[in-house]
Amino acid sequence: MPDTFPAGFAALAADARDTFEQVRALHERQRDEGDGWYLAARPARPEMPFAAEVAISSAEPASDVDALALELTRLREVEANMSTDAPEGDAYETAVNLLTWQLRKDRPSALTGRIEIYGDTYGGPVIDQWRQTLEPVDGAVLSTRRVRRLLRTWDRENLLEVLRGPGDMHVAVLKNEHGDIYFHAEWPYDLPQAWNKRTIIAADHDSAGAVFALTPTTNGQMRVDPLPLEPGTGPSFGYGYDGGSPYTLYQALIRCAFSTPEAPFTLNDVQASTGPAEISSDLWQAIATTQGPFRLPWPTVLQWARADAVKADYTGSA
Repeated sequence: MPDTFPAGFAALAADARDTFEQVRALHERQRDEGDGWYLAARPARPEMPFAAEVAISSAEPASDVDALALELTRLREVEANMSTDAPEGDAYETAVNLLTWQLRKDRPSALTGRIEIYGDTYGGPVIDQWRQTLEPVDGAVLSTRRVRRLLRTWDRENLLEVLRGPGDMHVAVLKNEHGDIYFHAEWPYDLPQAWNKRTIIAADHDSAGAVFALTPTTNGQMRVDPLPLEPGTGPSFGYGYDGGSPYTLYQALIRCAFSTPEAPFTLNDVQASTGPAEISSDLWQAIATTQGPFRLPWPTVLQWARADAVKADYTGSA
């Protein structure tokens, strides 16, 4: 790994060094006795194996952000396609998480490839359109770490198939004991590309909150993009009521509208300009009151987002 993924190894080395120092500090602060108790045996002072100490001390942190981003892309792919039996798998996954955090810190607008496992019911017009962009994967993928993550708490016998979509997005189709069909997908955080005046933000009435952007292409096809999650929030889109999941959907749309690492203002900022009795936001009203299928033209979302930006005193452009 130091030769193939030097930035990832350096991040692991720094993390290991910090952890070791924290453990040693805790050991040194451990009291021998207190009121009514005493320490019968003290563990030996933690020591690091010499080979590990040399490896950690010789690792150099990545300074080239472009090289780090390229390595992260390769490392993420390698880790995801490792066998679940690979002993180095957890170390690679930790390195992916550490590099993702470092890239976001050094270049907040960079594409990191970060994903979250997002599940929902597998049916409805929008889901059917999404299905057309997915293809079956080779059976060898079934024994990989990415499929294990997709299954989450489900058993292997619940798995019907694994599909792959644009951008190497993988989707597990699952069936419960009652015959209901669901999916677990690798849902993105990275901002969207190529949305335009024909893009529609859409979700199915029977879904629990899987929201997509549908964009007709010049060759008569349909591009179907999952609505990116906002960093700092989990996968919990929703609409048709006033609550946390619709709030998350609002923030995700605002972030996409202004193409910022995180939403540049919140619904609370908009509300502060109108008073606590009413939230004067057409976008929020559409999210909170829509019953049935959810369909919002992207140009309309942009228009409403700009109006909310004025109320929130945000000067960026959408």
